[in-house]
Amino acid sequence: MGNVKTNPDYPRGLDFEQVWAALQATGERIDRMVEEANRRSAELDRRSAEAERRSAELDRRFEETKAVVAETSRQIENLGGSFKETKAIVEETSRQIGSLGGGFEETKAIVAETSRQIGSLGGGFEETKAIVAETSRQIGSLGGGFEETKAIVAETSRQIENLGGGFEKTKAIVEETSRQIGSLGSRFGEMIEYMVKPNLVVRFRELGFVFTKVHQNTSIKDEKNGIITEVDFTLEDGDKVMIVETKSKPSIGDIKKHVERMEKLRRHADLHNDQRKYLGAIAGMVVNDNERDYALKNGFYVIVPSGDTFDIIEPKGDYQPREW
Repeated sequence: MGNVKTNPDYPRGLDFEQVWAALQATGERIDRMVEEANRRSAELDRRSAEAERRSAELDRRFEETKAVVAETSRQIENLGGSFKETKAIVEETSRQIGSLGGGFEETKAIVAETSRQIGSLGGGFEETKAIVAETSRQIGSLGGGFEETKAIVAETSRQIENLGGGFEKTKAIVEETSRQIGSLGSRFGEMIEYMVKPNLVVRFRELGFVFTKVHQNTSIKDEKNGIITEVDFTLEDGDKVMIVETKSKPSIGDIKKHVERMEKLRRHADLHNDQRKYLGAIAGMVVNDNERDYALKNGFYVIVPSGDTFDIIEPKGDYQPREW
């Protein structure tokens, strides 16, 4: 036990289950804060998307209005040509009547032909009038839609502006949450270290292991062979090495990563002619049944709190310790 020291900052007899219950309540409050932050962020995204959709609709209506006005201008310009043609006909008629001086029947014929031509032009004029009226109606209709769209965009802008304030508040909540989670994570690490380290060798000895060396927070950075990993606790004896990963609340993902870590350590050992057997363990402040069973299934020992100390669950029966 010469290599194992107890942290004097923690009182003896500390019940970790009670401490965890208090910290878990804080974690649940933080989870609710994060959920609210995510909800507000999603609402901001939804309203922004709606504003973009309405803005695109406004652009479409502008283009439609422009097209209607352009077509009307073209038709009115054509109408202008008809007016000029009518004027020319009347002037020519006046000239012909003036030159006749008499010839009532011939004059009548000229006037009748002129009336026919003007009547024909008149139909074009009425048609143009109808086009202008319809265009005015369409523009009026578009105008209403434009005002409505303007109102929608204005309201959306107001909502986004209001959400902007909410977004800043949400940002502040997320930042504070991250800070608290970071603080809690650090505290959990200290508590696991206090819980596990002093008696780790003793408790494993009860399972038949005689570890004589304990190393904490070691790392391997073999970039040449692509072996980069960190180890929380390493326990060694003559022919076995126990690799312990500590988490406040181990997840399935954490256990999978520990399997990958064991494989990397095996490769590293082989490269250095290390023939010892490597075993793994998972330690947690809280270990749910599902995660515990998954760790045991993968051949890991599971370390869990028990009053002011801890228990080691050995993979046995359907599960067997795995050696790498």
